[in-house]
Amino acid sequence: MEKISAQTSETRIIGIHGMGGIGKTTIAKIIYNRLSNNFEDCCFLSNIREMSERKGIECLQNQLISDILKDKCIDIRNIDDGIKTIKDRLSNKRVLLLLDDVHEKNHIDALVGGRDWFGRGSKLLITTRNKEVLDVFEVDNHYELTGMDRSQSLQLFSKHAFRRDSPLDEYIDQSNRVIDIAKGLPLALEVIGSLLSRTEKRKWNDILEKLENVPHTEVQRKLKISYDALEVRHKHIFLDIACLFIGCDKDVMVHFWEKSKFFPKEALIVLQNMSLIKIEENNSVWMHDQLRDLGREIVRQESNTKIQEQSRVWDPKEGLDLLRKHKVMMNLKVLDMSNCSLLERLPDSIGSLESLIELDISKTSIKELPDSIGNLKKLKVVKMRESRLSKIPDVLWSMGNLEHIMASSGVYGFRERHFHVQIGNGICGSQSLRILILESADIYPLPRLPESLINLQMSILHMGTFPDLSNLTNLEKMDLEFGWPHHDVISNGLGEHPMPRWLGNLSKLEFLALCSHHGTTSPTDLALPPQLKSLRLECPNLRHLPRLPSSLSYLKLDGCKSLCSMEDLSNLKKLSSLRILSAAIAEIQGLGCLENLRDLYLHSLRQVKILPDLSNLNKLTSLRVEYCDKLVEIQGQLPRFLDFFHVDDCGSLQKLPDLSSLMGKQALFLYNCKKINVEAILDVARLNPRHFKFVDFEQLQILPDLSNSNELIRLQVQQCDNLVEIQGELPQSLEVLEIDSCKSLWKLPNLSSLTGLREVSIGYCDNLVEIPGELPQSLKKLRIFYCGSLQKLPCLSSLIRLQAVRIQNCDNLVEIQGELPQFLEVLEIHSCKSLQKLPNLSSSMGLREVRICFCNDLVEIQGELPQSLEKLVISSCVSLRKLPYLSSLIGLQEVCVLNCGNLVEIPSELPQSLEKLEIYSCRSLQKLPNLLSSMGLQEVHIRYCNDLVEIPSELPQSLEKLVISSCESLQKLPNLSSLIRLREFSIHNCDQLVEIPGELPQSLEVLDIYA
Repeated sequence: MEKISAQTSETRIIGIHGMGGIGKTTIAKIIYNRLSNNFEDCCFLSNIREMSERKGIECLQNQLISDILKDKCIDIRNIDDGIKTIKDRLSNKRVLLLLDDVHEKNHIDALVGGRDWFGRGSKLLITTRNKEVLDVFEVDNHYELTGMDRSQSLQLFSKHAFRRDSPLDEYIDQSNRVIDIAKGLPLALEVIGSLLSRTEKRKWNDILEKLENVPHTEVQRKLKISYDALEVRHKHIFLDIACLFIGCDKDVMVHFWEKSKFFPKEALIVLQNMSLIKIEENNSVWMHDQLRDLGREIVRQESNTKIQEQSRVWDPKEGLDLLRKHKVMMNLKVLDMSNCSLLERLPDSIGSLESLIELDISKTSIKELPDSIGNLKKLKVVKMRESRLSKIPDVLWSMGNLEHIMASSGVYGFRERHFHVQIGNGICGSQSLRILILESADIYPLPRLPESLINLQMSILHMGTFPDLSNLTNLEKMDLEFGWPHHDVISNGLGEHPMPRWLGNLSKLEFLALCSHHGTTSPTDLALPPQLKSLRLECPNLRHLPRLPSSLSYLKLDGCKSLCSMEDLSNLKKLSSLRILSAAIAEIQGLGCLENLRDLYLHSLRQVKILPDLSNLNKLTSLRVEYCDKLVEIQGQLPRFLDFFHVDDCGSLQKLPDLSSLMGKQALFLYNCKKINVEAILDVARLNPRHFKFVDFEQLQILPDLSNSNELIRLQVQQCDNLVEIQGELPQSLEVLEIDSCKSLWKLPNLSSLTGLREVSIGYCDNLVEIPGELPQSLKKLRIFYCGSLQKLPCLSSLIRLQAVRIQNCDNLVEIQGELPQFLEVLEIHSCKSLQKLPNLSSSMGLREVRICFCNDLVEIQGELPQSLEKLVISSCVSLRKLPYLSSLIGLQEVCVLNCGNLVEIPSELPQSLEKLEIYSCRSLQKLPNLLSSMGLQEVHIRYCNDLVEIPSELPQSLEKLVISSCESLQKLPNLSSLIRLREFSIHNCDQLVEIPGELPQSLEVLDIYA
């Protein structure tokens, strides 16, 4: 958490790598969830490796853009289109982004190609099994998960096997055997523990002997022992999830299995208890990718790896091949053809798939379905997302087992207003249809829908009035979004319409979401079902909110800009989350009586002047109040267990509530509340929070002694323009100090006594001249940026724990004194224009990465580089004429030399370990070093080297990619025919080059030549 620094104004990228099942996703999700309250724009892209293979990178780009812009009407045509859209539309967005299970560099390139793709202060988390992905992307910090230690393993196993933190006395020997078997792998500990918890003790030894006979590296074989212990119906559901339903809504899946007599609710509980699946907070089904791969391999083995005999086909390419080559597939139950963009029609023979239960033709070019689809008597689910169908055929509605239709147009938004999808009146006669999801569809008129529906989700364009759905008395969930474009409302005189009264008659409805530009109410208009649990309204013309049912546990009002009155909320005793964003209400009556409220978020309530006393809300843990311009006071005390208190841009707020009763005090954040006096801020500091942050307080000139705040771990002071000095001492407990954009600050306290300080970040402090005294030996990270008056740094040589030093845009910094510490891993110096000399790097025996960029006066890098170095980047050092010798650096994998216009030569020998060489815009460079010695070299990129005449005559056979661009003097290339691994060869704008000698190798996949 400390590394990603949610509240800093810099963009941070954190990578987590390790083997499958080690807990990467779990840790990343914990961090993501804790940070998400600090971001308006968040996106979690899960299972990127699988999703990119099945649905394409474009699908992930589409999700990223849609989640951040809150706009479902996004249509990405290809990867380049997605890249352009992300860069153009998200570059001003401060985002929180989690990329889970990234496998290849192209995933990174297409989704988060550069830090400047997102707004300043964005935070990116990346999990991967492939460490090279993180190295290529240049993350700020990366962490390898290597498994749990013995104590942690025993505790995790005991939680699942015994429902306690330690084993029962009579099970200690067996528990230790499990710890030896699992080797610290959390997934194995959970699954084995859950299996044994359901097994009689007399059978434990038999199971453990089976597990001990499986090699540690064969994780799937260990996991299969748990699968083998399942009942047949539980195995069936496990395989369905592994092959097809990961990420799907649990309730939707329950309906899918119910008629098969699989008792799915009970089965899902069994699979959860066995730690084979988890149900996420959003009700979706989650399965670890190791278990997913196990399930899919079982399906393959059941059919003797004959695809035509498989019961489930999840790969669209395999599905398309099946349809073309095999007429009879008697066992096929699920066919997923999604993302086969060239597929224009289904063959008539599809009607012979008599066992087929689910068909997915999403993102194909199919325009109509064959009549033979009516022969699929067992078909339950049809998915047609982003399809080109203009009509859903009536034959579907007569199918007796069809339960679930999911469809959306392939044209989004209002760009093609006349796109029309037809749904015939026959739908009303369907007696089996339970779930109907229609997204971004232009359906008019909407036919009468069948009473059998329990889940209805519709996003319909060009519909100005509420459809009549009063007959759908079995509905449990309804999500409606509809309306005309704003310009049509004006030009066609389409006005407001009252909320329908029939909503109150839907006696089974528990979840209701309405988004309409035309819905409005008077105090007597809207009635809601008495058992409603969740209500979300986005209705800009809604003026009044009536009394709400007492069963409600979640309420979100978002963008109800005309809402000026709402009934008293004091009857909502079960409400746990209340979010009101952008409304015109002046008060929230009954707010102080919501005894089960845990989360309160108020945003842009520009008429609210006073918030009532919240001290009775004993379960409230998170309170966020933002952009409430007229808010003057939060009355009374805050509830004692509040952990997170965040006030942002409440410019009229003069008085904070009484904070003295707080017991949680984990995080207290104050932003841009200009009328709060300094004493109030100091009162907050005296509460002794663990994390204290205040931003944009112009009246603050001196921060007083905080030495008595002995629980303070993180202190952040930002944009306090008039802050001159931090007086006295900082508390011994402090671990992270961040000072950002305090332009008048000229003096820091002495930090040498802070024996727990791990990270210091100081930026945009224009008048800071020095950092006094020594830095503490506990320091691990030092970052100083945009401190234009800073002339020298403290000596770093004694900081034995220091891992990373980053110095950026310190224009007057002339020298970094002394040697660097022995265990330093990363050195980055960027835009220090006066720096003439680097410290000797040879003593830093753990140094892995060096980046020197935009240091205009740097003439040379003195001495030797340490043998531990893995990556060297030198960029825009215009006075640099030569590099140090590199041949002895046995671990060096990547060298990038960019925009060094006076660099004449690169030492003639490169190390054998080198994998990538990139030279860009070195206009004085006349020749390249000998590349043949680098026997592992995979990529060479040479661009804009105007004086370069030739490429070395021999290249290593390991080379996979060669890119040469805009080398105006280049006259000769080597013969490439011996490069048996070369996959990509690109040569652009080399005007003097006459020929490419010899033959090109047969391994070549990409040839790109243009002038």
